[in-house]
Amino acid sequence: MNTLHLYHGRFDPRQTMDDWGFEGPLLHGVKSIAVTYLNSLSVWFTSEAEAAAAKKITGWESCDVDGLWVETHEDMVVTTDPDGTKKYYGDWSLTVDKEGNVWGTPTALNWAAI
Repeated sequence: MNTLHLYHGRFDPRQTMDDWGFEGPLLHGVKSIAVTYLNSLSVWFTSEAEAAAAKKITGWESCDVDGLWVETHEDMVVTTDPDGTKKYYGDWSLTVDKEGNVWGTPTALNWAAI
């Protein structure tokens, strides 16, 4: 299962970070990510159910039954909670795991195991 992990979070995009901020969501079942001119990003999932689960967590708009448009602000990925709270993430990673394990943020140890 491929997992997209958002992290280095903050509530205000202008916030000067003096640490890593908060952890963001883990989006499971990622099939692919498409980027156009570093301006438009979309994430495609292995099923409609995975896309729907990610949409509920992120608030991103659908671009197809199994794809979502990633909301961005300047150089950050943005999610919107169901209550309307926006969260801004400076980092994201895609972890590819052929065994079906969720590794979270890649490290030298777990990259070696993949």
